[in-house]
Amino acid sequence: MKVTDQLIVQKTKELKRIFENYKISPNHLNFNGEDFYVVYYSPKFSNKVSALTVVSTKNDLTIDELEEAFEKLTYLHNFINSIFYGKHKKDNNMAGFKAVQDFIIRVLSEIELTESDKRVYIQCLDAIKAVQKYQEKHDDIMSESEKYLLNKANEGQKFYETDINELLGLLAELDYAQFKQLRNILEASKLTSFISEQINESNSMKEQVNNSLLTYINELINLETKAKENLKQITHVKNIEYLSEAEHKEVFKELALSNQKEALPDLKKDLRLPILVDTR
Repeated sequence: MKVTDQLIVQKTKELKRIFENYKISPNHLNFNGEDFYVVYYSPKFSNKVSALTVVSTKNDLTIDELEEAFEKLTYLHNFINSIFYGKHKKDNNMAGFKAVQDFIIRVLSEIELTESDKRVYIQCLDAIKAVQKYQEKHDDIMSESEKYLLNKANEGQKFYETDINELLGLLAELDYAQFKQLRNILEASKLTSFISEQINESNSMKEQVNNSLLTYINELINLETKAKENLKQITHVKNIEYLSEAEHKEVFKELALSNQKEALPDLKKDLRLPILVDTR
């Protein structure tokens, strides 16, 4: 949606230098009763951002107001972008997990196993079911997030401070679902490796599989390395696996805000200041 508020457009143009283009982000923040927008400037014939600023419907903007608005707008934009990033994980194909799940159920009902082997199959089955459960959870959260952002778009893409907290909460839910799914993928991968060895050693087991199933089994085994790498990226604190769901989400939110604050000084280097009122 293009920003058409003439006051915002006028203030944006006042800070535009010769041979520059500008882009006003339509996602804006209503803060203390005034609207604040982020504007990106770039040289003509280039998409590279050379500077940015904050423009507001408020006249006589103070330095403190600009910096506070810039911080909140940074959170808002980054949280929205993070939610959009989560879309690529939505509707992941679970056919392979479902096929291996059906195979394990069949083995448990038709083949006599030792008690220790049976425990391995049941543990693997539980892990595979959990992978699918958390995929469904991720998809539900993404659908909720998309609906939320669509409603905001229909309202003119105006956000409030409460929306920043809402978006952070959705991201915390996504992070927890991803963490639990990866933990279970790792567990299922290791246990499926054991099952694969049994298939190779048992004729009765071989009768239960076909080439398609073997492909799914090998794909699941090969997920171990990738699952470990992805887990490292979202292991926010030591012993995170022992945290409750509520504790995990709280840790995520605290670190997300902390990381945003740490990045602010570098972002401010490119901040082009409008005419401000210095009240310090």
